[in-house]
Amino acid sequence: MNRLDPKMLLATVGLLASLGAQQAGTAVRVPLTQPVLRELELPAFRVPVRSVGWRNGPCDGRLTVALGDVDRDGDLDVVYGPTAGQTPRLLLNDGNGRLTEVTATAMPNDIRQVYQFALADLDNDGDLDYVSANYEGSNYDPASILINNGTGRFTIETAQRGLTLASFPISVQACVAVADFDRDGDNDIVLGGSAHSSHPASGFLLRNNGQGYFTYDPSAFPQDHELRDPGILPGFVTGDMDGDGDTDLLARCSRGGIAYWLNDGSGRFTDAVPTHIHPPPSSYVSIGMNIADLDGDGDLDAVVARAYMRGPALLYLNDGSGQLYESSAGRIPPQSDAGLFPGLFDIDGDGDDELVVFQAPLAPSFAGAIQVLVNDGQADFTLDESDSYLARAQNNGGVYYVVQGDMDGDGDLDMFIADGCTVPAPTGRQRYFLYTTRHVWADLRPARGAFWRVNVTGRPGGFGVLALAFGSANTPLPPFGSLGLDPRSTMVWPALLPFDRERLAVAEIPIPDLPVFAGRPLYAQALCVEPSGLARFSNLWIEDSIR
Repeated sequence: MNRLDPKMLLATVGLLASLGAQQAGTAVRVPLTQPVLRELELPAFRVPVRSVGWRNGPCDGRLTVALGDVDRDGDLDVVYGPTAGQTPRLLLNDGNGRLTEVTATAMPNDIRQVYQFALADLDNDGDLDYVSANYEGSNYDPASILINNGTGRFTIETAQRGLTLASFPISVQACVAVADFDRDGDNDIVLGGSAHSSHPASGFLLRNNGQGYFTYDPSAFPQDHELRDPGILPGFVTGDMDGDGDTDLLARCSRGGIAYWLNDGSGRFTDAVPTHIHPPPSSYVSIGMNIADLDGDGDLDAVVARAYMRGPALLYLNDGSGQLYESSAGRIPPQSDAGLFPGLFDIDGDGDDELVVFQAPLAPSFAGAIQVLVNDGQADFTLDESDSYLARAQNNGGVYYVVQGDMDGDGDLDMFIADGCTVPAPTGRQRYFLYTTRHVWADLRPARGAFWRVNVTGRPGGFGVLALAFGSANTPLPPFGSLGLDPRSTMVWPALLPFDRERLAVAEIPIPDLPVFAGRPLYAQALCVEPSGLARFSNLWIEDSIR
């Protein structure tokens, strides 16, 4: 990359500092019109629409999404499950939250409809592989195993890894979970969700031999003739429910209530519904569920969405031994909605999980809205009526998965949804929400001879220190995070940017009209200081070139 001459660089820094000083104290203050989680209307931060062609209009219906570092570069990438005969989608992250789709060169194109998939290291080579439960297909393909070559390129190796009709004579699966269920140091696979295909059991364990080759163990689950059939969407949820150090399983149950299996530590599962759910779930069919420690007592609680109705979620609190007690009354607002999948996400940054709901589309309006139920840390939830976190008036076509992770390296959790694009709801698309409590971005590219408006957000009562550079770096500076600016060309904006209740300040950076700036990249980052004095770096904002 071309470099500025050192003398020119010093002169440029001095010029910017001089111009900046003239602006000191005049940082623009504007109300923040978007909530904490927001979508940037910029190409690299919007998931491209790929019409599936099975709905009216340019619908991009995807049923499931997962985040993971598939190319081993230290950041989270995005994988969408296939639907309507289309391939899985892979979008690689540049480490700063910008996404590039590489589906055409990285993913095979012969996987059928998928309701759940998982990313995990199946062959113990240090990278993330892919396994899906396949609900539709003309051939025998109850699951697909894709092996990663370490760079994010996947190859189908289902039969080679042990899933053939002779070794696993079970067809049509909708749910998959991956974990070390037998605690032997490798990742095993559980499949389920038959839609009443007269299978002998509700779950099927495939044991890993340590190198990614799987053997079906027909004795791992009760032979219940699909009594706890998990059905379709959103599939299995895994966690240590009874505190014994192994991984248990929960799921929706298409025949009523909840599916719940406790693991004995060796990968053998016991139906825990009759003994561990109080009262026994006999009056509803669940559509989705999720688990987290909601009351701060160190064990995993459950939130359940009911099918065939719009109404509040059911809250089950864990006593620490895996016994779940229905505790919704007085804790879940009756005017709230559970949606199709109750997302659990620490959306206010206080250490406990909120309930984030994308309501299912229903007549007459059909459009789905958004609700956030704020947790007080003891599993008492309050409906956010002020749109502080997510704007309610954002329609969706049916969200089956909500996942979160730090996409841009600023230490907070961003969010993706998988929108199934239900007709006749508005056009569905996959959406990417950035958490902007500590964030820097610009809506327009910098141009010579003009002011470049840079947005900086932070907690009310705190302030930001904005800096710019012509180059990037990655310098960890605990506990502040990582400095992404090249120290040799870093310039600190001379005006502090205070945050009030709007959480937003805008700095107008003058870009000199000099030929040396044309086409050069420009980087921006802030140190965001909270009222408590806690300080951390924001994301690194990248402009590829100055106009």
